[in-house]
Amino acid sequence: MRSRWGLTSALAEQQLQKQKDGRGVLLESFTMGWFNLVLQALWSPILEKHIAGLTGDLLQKVLNEVREKNSSKAPWKFLEAIVLEELRFGAVPPSFQNTLAKYDPAASLLTITMDVKFTSNSAQAVMLVRTKVLPVVSTAFNVRLEATYVQFSGRLHLGLLLGPEPPGIKGIYYSFATKPDLDIAVRPLGMALPPELIALTGALQGVLQKIISRRMVEPQRRFFDMHRMYMNRHITRVGGPGGLLRVVIHTAKHLVPNTSSSKSDPSNNSSSSSIADPAAAAAKVSRYDQIAAKFAAAKAGNKKPGSIATFCELKYNHQVMRTPVAHHAAAGTAVWEWQLSLALPADLAAAAAVGSAAQGNSPAARSAGSGGSGGSAAGKGAAAAAAGSADVCLLAVYEAQ
Repeated sequence: MRSRWGLTSALAEQQLQKQKDGRGVLLESFTMGWFNLVLQALWSPILEKHIAGLTGDLLQKVLNEVREKNSSKAPWKFLEAIVLEELRFGAVPPSFQNTLAKYDPAASLLTITMDVKFTSNSAQAVMLVRTKVLPVVSTAFNVRLEATYVQFSGRLHLGLLLGPEPPGIKGIYYSFATKPDLDIAVRPLGMALPPELIALTGALQGVLQKIISRRMVEPQRRFFDMHRMYMNRHITRVGGPGGLLRVVIHTAKHLVPNTSSSKSDPSNNSSSSSIADPAAAAAKVSRYDQIAAKFAAAKAGNKKPGSIATFCELKYNHQVMRTPVAHHAAAGTAVWEWQLSLALPADLAAAAAVGSAAQGNSPAARSAGSGGSGGSAAGKGAAAAAAGSADVCLLAVYEAQ
């Protein structure tokens, strides 16, 4: 099965050829002196720990894969586990120069190619190696290896896959144009290595170089899923016991203006009765209704002929949320592109039962289903404008007054 982190060679070569063609909307080259200054300022307080954490997770997965794949070969067959205990890149960040940026609008892909160079300063990586029972000494060992010197340089490709969903970047493809220069010094920390593991330091260096050459040199690319990482953290931060429901309200089509005299705002659910005496009717009108009528008349006078303004309302578990008001032509399309997240309860079935009972008696539910005086979806277009309903959620479109 092809790994989700990889990109097939054929697709990578096709994208690489598009980048070389230079037919994108954006094509520019620039130096990175300003970027290196900003990177230096942010490296120690923020970026170094974050990048070290991401790199450490990736390196641990690679070490586990290599150990399992080479479990029948020395020195890997003597190992029970390799655990990356600590990884720090030190006080000096990598430096970047000679940058070329290209944008492919068809793929929403921004490709940035640059020269990168890194020479470690106070960097450290510590790996705990747990061995099996070794034949010579008839016992198992826990040994630590330390890498304090790392140097690499090459031409780095970054492909930023842009999109409308947060955080705005779906993911990042990363690779090198050619095989980069890599030098890593690994040594035992504390005790000397047993005879069976003397070749382990050289094997680790060779594995890292081989992985970069086989998996990270064009046309082979790796992919970092930014959207997945963001959503995992977003769910942890704002999700409920039952998880998180992500809702995106895009558009509503074929909306018809409300020709009834009643207000379309769903909050106006008061029923009116006919009054024969005009004087009595005038006495019934409150000061608030008079002011509201004046504002409605002024608003109608400023309204463009043939245009309507609509909003979408979402009701969920005793919460009411509304989109901004969209102004559009009559019988046209309202565009919101409105996003929200709903924390789900642990017992979603119970919430559905409560929501269903509440919706059956709610004015919004009646208007969404019938297009009556409650004012969903502007009169005749009620059925078309109601985007959908569920036992837990109710979604309807209303004409703003």
